[in-house]
Amino acid sequence: MDKLPIYVNEEKDKFPKELIENPYRYIQETYERRYPYIGKKIYSFLSLCPISLVIPEVIISNNIKTNRTLSMLWLAPPASGKTKISERFEKISINPISSHRITPARLIHEIRKTQEDLISLIISDVAVSFSNDVFVKTVESIVEEGNVNWDTMREKDEEVGKGKIRAIAYLSGTPKLISDNRIRDGILGRVFPIISNLTKEQHKKLIRKMYTGDNDKTDIEDSIENINKYYKKILDMKDQIDGFIISDEIKNELGLFVEENKYLDYIFKKLAIPATRQLEDAFTILASSCFLNIFNRKIENNKLVVTKEDLEVTIKLVNRGAYYSYSIYDAIERVDWHRVKNERELRNYLTRTKIEIPKSTKFIMEGIVSGK
Repeated sequence: MDKLPIYVNEEKDKFPKELIENPYRYIQETYERRYPYIGKKIYSFLSLCPISLVIPEVIISNNIKTNRTLSMLWLAPPASGKTKISERFEKISINPISSHRITPARLIHEIRKTQEDLISLIISDVAVSFSNDVFVKTVESIVEEGNVNWDTMREKDEEVGKGKIRAIAYLSGTPKLISDNRIRDGILGRVFPIISNLTKEQHKKLIRKMYTGDNDKTDIEDSIENINKYYKKILDMKDQIDGFIISDEIKNELGLFVEENKYLDYIFKKLAIPATRQLEDAFTILASSCFLNIFNRKIENNKLVVTKEDLEVTIKLVNRGAYYSYSIYDAIERVDWHRVKNERELRNYLTRTKIEIPKSTKFIMEGIVSGK
């Protein structure tokens, strides 16, 4: 690897070697130790969201560029740690607007008063907030365009003196959200979904860890503090990197993967949702992974060179997001097609069907029915 620029190289010794060599793995393993059975899954994607807010425009081909950001929707049962993880995520976010349940009026007030051009919207329970159409439209513009759309937030004839604000959104809630058509039609196709629901065995192991003290690792908070400092440092480097060098081999392999992904194909056939958005997201993930590894990646003319490791991370995440999207849309279709209106009808349907239904799909179906 070529010699790293001084502004990168001089910072390397300030962090643990394992964090510098593989920050993506270090972050996931740290939060998995802190939040067993969910930390790794959540931070596999969440770790890249703040990065996507500051990376330069990503060139996909000669005529196609993307400037999207990465936003996430986490669906989990109550008491799954959504508020705690939101509070942790706030520490590595840029200009966070964070709340357990934020009112639409407060969201609009917070965005309007900010003096920054980058913000992170963090809501650990979106159910109440999403009852307001203006709020939904505001979040839609964030997760669709990576920007705050002022036209949805201002009163008639109101002057807006702000420039464009780039943004990401980290949203979480229970599967009941999917019963809301505003989530189905407006938000769902524009975010990276993650579904988590502990198995019975995982639940038992978690209880055991708690009462035996197996989860008491005194160095976890030290590792988390290292991560917080790491993000602050690399996010401060946003103006030092001009772009990315992505080989044709990596571009073609990633493009073919998105093109041939069976879950995205299902979604297109059933709902006519094209995979072009997922392709842009894939390249954003690819570049964000590379930027996260700024201390161990080759830099040529202030451009980061994307590696096969970044490609592997991207392919796994694209497939995971596509699978969870498929699970959600499959659950919606089953409930609607079979006109399942309550929990009794759902139990009858699950009992009589001869088709093996994935656990994640059943979980979402239960949430949709309970939300009706």
